[in-house]
Amino acid sequence: VEVVEEVRVRRVEINGLENVSPGIVRDTTGLEPGVALNRQRILDAKAFIRSELVDEGIPFALIEDRLVPVEGNISEVDIVIDVDEGQRVTVADIDFIGNQGVPDEDLRAAMAVKREGFWWFSSGSFNEVEYRGDLEASVPALYRSQGYLDARVVSDTVLIDPTSGKARVEVAVEEGLQYRMNEFTVDGNEIFTDESFESLFLTPTGGILRSLGFGGTERENEIGGMFDAEAFESARQRALERYRNQGYLYIDISPVVDRIESPDGGGPS
Repeated sequence: VEVVEEVRVRRVEINGLENVSPGIVRDTTGLEPGVALNRQRILDAKAFIRSELVDEGIPFALIEDRLVPVEGNISEVDIVIDVDEGQRVTVADIDFIGNQGVPDEDLRAAMAVKREGFWWFSSGSFNEVEYRGDLEASVPALYRSQGYLDARVVSDTVLIDPTSGKARVEVAVEEGLQYRMNEFTVDGNEIFTDESFESLFLTPTGGILRSLGFGGTERENEIGGMFDAEAFESARQRALERYRNQGYLYIDISPVVDRIESPDGGGPS
């Protein structure tokens, strides 16, 4: 009978952490002494440390792990994780290049990553996950809501001062044309009247003020007005819900958006 004993963890040592508690790392990931060696738990611990540091505005930490054999006992090891947190990164400024139709202030307001300010809640911490979400979702969504259906983020640069940790973010955008609503037609609707169906897509603006009798009669996606693609998608979801409430569980509403150039030179629609 040949027996090979499993390797067990004698000690777990996490060095260099200042902004995350080593105890929380061990408790959360199950990286504890006295149990069998599980390399996946080491990977989980490293990922947890990186995630927690990112939330603290420290996105570029160096994290290394090593297994140290226990002298005189081949069935035990010590797990050592060395962390170099590096500099905390705060966003000093966010600049946009190539935008003409949407001002910098509106683009910055749409982003989850903010510039540092005077107040405590304006720390300006740089979060890589939120920043990528801003570039891939938040900024394009703002442009779609303003009629820029072809807008895209062309490139981005994060310039960091290694001494101060201050970052300057530069985002280059390509806006394309701004579209307006030229015509809206419904095909295939037999359950509701066309007027009732269209009312979901042509909704009055002004929110609660309009419901109280204030404001004008302007409507989102009014014929001739700016095409708000985000509001249009919200209306599509409301239309789907209306059908499902009537028992049409497999309803599909597929908008066809044709981009056309006005023959009189009045701009795209």
